[in-house]
Amino acid sequence: MTRDQDIAGSTEGRVTGLGSGARGDLDLFDVIALAWSEKGFIALIFALVFAVGVALSLTMLKPSYEARSSLMILQDDNPTPATAGSGGAFTLAQVMQSESQLLSSATVLRRALAEIGPDMVLGTGAGGDAGTSALRAMSNSFSLSREPNSTAINASYTADTAERSALVLNAIIDAYLDYREEVLIETGVRGLSVRREQANAAVEEAQAARDAFLLRHDLSNFEIEQQTTDALVGNLTDRVNTSSANRDSALAGALAIRERLRSVPENIELYVENGVDAVLLDRQSERARLLARYQPGAPAVIALDREIAAIEAFLASGASDGRGQSRTGPNPVRQSLETDLATREANARAEASMLAALEQQLRVNRDEAARLRQLEPEFTRLEQNVVAAVPRLWAVRMRSA
Repeated sequence: MTRDQDIAGSTEGRVTGLGSGARGDLDLFDVIALAWSEKGFIALIFALVFAVGVALSLTMLKPSYEARSSLMILQDDNPTPATAGSGGAFTLAQVMQSESQLLSSATVLRRALAEIGPDMVLGTGAGGDAGTSALRAMSNSFSLSREPNSTAINASYTADTAERSALVLNAIIDAYLDYREEVLIETGVRGLSVRREQANAAVEEAQAARDAFLLRHDLSNFEIEQQTTDALVGNLTDRVNTSSANRDSALAGALAIRERLRSVPENIELYVENGVDAVLLDRQSERARLLARYQPGAPAVIALDREIAAIEAFLASGASDGRGQSRTGPNPVRQSLETDLATREANARAEASMLAALEQQLRVNRDEAARLRQLEPEFTRLEQNVVAAVPRLWAVRMRSA
């Protein structure tokens, strides 16, 4: 028994015989060759399956869009009644369970449906009992969730379009806020009026407490005065350091001048007068007169030359140094050093005086900065009370508008 297979356009066949020990099943090359020979049929089958899948996905699968919103339940802003008979307040779990049930109640859904209409929920062309169908669709598509020990309720609504899901969810939340106002506070305008009065009183009380705190501690604007004081402390610290460095520099310079003055005499010899130089000058002048009348070898000139040579030899020996009439006076170098010393000592005294004044100012401002830091927590608490009360008042005014 033999089989012949043509692979990749080869003109030669491959014949194997089972009787000679060759494999009788198809190997990998045979499968690839068989698939390649039937590639048109395989492509046709894939195209048909893909077209059927696309058609099913377009006709049977409908897209859905989910809108989400989170509601923060603040017990201070939204008071709840005390537990009947026990005198205690509701726990967080009880409050959040009550809010969740109120939000998902049929009354809230009916109010939202009445506001937007069944066509917004089901789409145009809804026939039959559209209201009941729309209410059922809203109940099925609306869901709530909450994390443990959290005061936030997560609401979501799913619809076939993003606009419809967002509009329906917003209508449900608006209906919940209106219905909650009626259930937990009072009905109608009187409840809003009471809340507005309470909010006004809370704002006035918070502002009065803050103003009394500022008046009691002799402050007008806490933030500005604290910033000014901190800036003054920094500026005075720099000036104190600079003045201290200048004073130390002046004192060091004065000390160095004093040390140098110890080796500088107060008076010095201005000049010394003696008669030897005058005698020598007279003899030289006389010789010049003699040369006008006599020859250099004349006895009078020779005698005068010997006298001049003797005087010059006497001066050269130094025997006349320091002799004669001398004059002393103040040492100009010492006078200059003493002037510089007086200037440096005056600068040192001025810097020391300024340093004392700056250090006094720095101590006062540091004490004031420390006082403001101690008062800051209390002021922050009072300011936060005012900041928290004002938005509540505006919220009540917006609700009553």
